[in-house]
Amino acid sequence: MTATSNYSQAGAPATPAPTSTILTQGDFLARVDNTKAEIRSLSSNIQEIASLHQRSLSSPDSGSNELEALVARTQLKTTSIRDQIKFLQGDLAKTQDSSRNVKSRQAKQIKSEFEKALNEYQQEEVAYRQRYRDAIARQYRIVNPDASEAEVSEAAEMDWGSEGVFQTAVSVEVMYEIRRWN
Repeated sequence: MTATSNYSQAGAPATPAPTSTILTQGDFLARVDNTKAEIRSLSSNIQEIASLHQRSLSSPDSGSNELEALVARTQLKTTSIRDQIKFLQGDLAKTQDSSRNVKSRQAKQIKSEFEKALNEYQQEEVAYRQRYRDAIARQYRIVNPDASEAEVSEAAEMDWGSEGVFQTAVSVEVMYEIRRWN
């Protein structure tokens, strides 16, 4: 006797997985509420990231570890919310009773709220990168007043780390003076 494998017939559909249970409308709405709370928490994280970005532009030594930890937590939260929404959409796809319309509206709304939060996060990241480049360009012009626009643009695109132009320039000057005196 030989066992039949789903892989033995190329292109043949695999045996469907057993049907999982479909959430009741109440359970579905409870998950939607939980996901909405997670999206509010995500939005709060985004606002805190914006605040930490602003603080880092003002004082490069402030809160870089805190910012990195918050960004990591925010990325995990984003993945979790995305998974929750996929679960809700999967449940919606299996729903055939009268709760389908309610579930459909709620799933669309929660997906829209999540996309709005992701867009807000992306806009903050883009705005921060631009403010950072602008700050570097200003610092570079102060340290190198005769620099061309091309040099300023190139400097603005460089990764100065947490030091920035001023601290790097001071470090270079100190090293120059030390070498000069030795």
